[in-house]
Amino acid sequence: MFQKNQSYKIGLTFDLEYWHCGFFLKKYLPHNLADIPEYYSEITERVLELLKNNNGQATFFILGKIIRENPALIKKIMADGHEISYHGFEHIPLNELELEKFVIELAGDKGIMQENFGQNFIGFRAPNFFLTKNNLEIWKILKENGFVYDSSLIGKQASEINGVKEISVGSLKLFFLEIPLGGWYFRFLPYWLFALILKYKINCGQMPVIYLHMMDLWPEIPKIKLPYLIKVIKYWGIKSSWKKLKKILKEFETVRMDSINLRDPRFREDDNYI
Repeated sequence: MFQKNQSYKIGLTFDLEYWHCGFFLKKYLPHNLADIPEYYSEITERVLELLKNNNGQATFFILGKIIRENPALIKKIMADGHEISYHGFEHIPLNELELEKFVIELAGDKGIMQENFGQNFIGFRAPNFFLTKNNLEIWKILKENGFVYDSSLIGKQASEINGVKEISVGSLKLFFLEIPLGGWYFRFLPYWLFALILKYKINCGQMPVIYLHMMDLWPEIPKIKLPYLIKVIKYWGIKSSWKKLKKILKEFETVRMDSINLRDPRFREDDNYI
């Protein structure tokens, strides 16, 4: 039986996107993609119920396209006390998207958020994490559009780039390998090991941030023909991931990103890797 320890505090984030998003899937998607049902709404409803039952809070990085097509779901997320942050319009990596198009899409999605939900985005996560410290134009655009923080980098505890705070996804660094705390690695690692890494980070004076995709939690995710390695990345561990999330919420206190105090010494500007 797991007991929640109030000192075990983590940032919990979800990337709310379509099941077929991911740069490694692009060339394998079927021609009848539009005919395959989406399940993000159903799994998000289940996640919201689980969060409510465990007094958990989270940040949802959501595609602008989903915000436009499913306003009722966005209102539900907000009504349950969670944060809405921005994940781009339709999950095109920033290195493939013209800067002008990014600006136009962002302006449109900001307008929708303000008009329909009475708030603006303050947090951003780049699709597929395709953002680096060197993309200064992007950081400038984020600042000009009122973003307070980004969460697109892996492993760096805290920094500020062009006036935007970086609240990175936590990581485990083994030699030259950087393992993000979430996504496929959440599905691949046994729960006891994933939780042990989180506790180690916390005991070292850090507050780890983890991320999950909605489709990481949905066993009925559509199955398509893929090469073996891509299939492992896409589908491995989905059947057990829901139980892992339940254990996380019972053992750790989870918080939304905009509640994190960046002056907290747990978010100091250094690289505290294992």
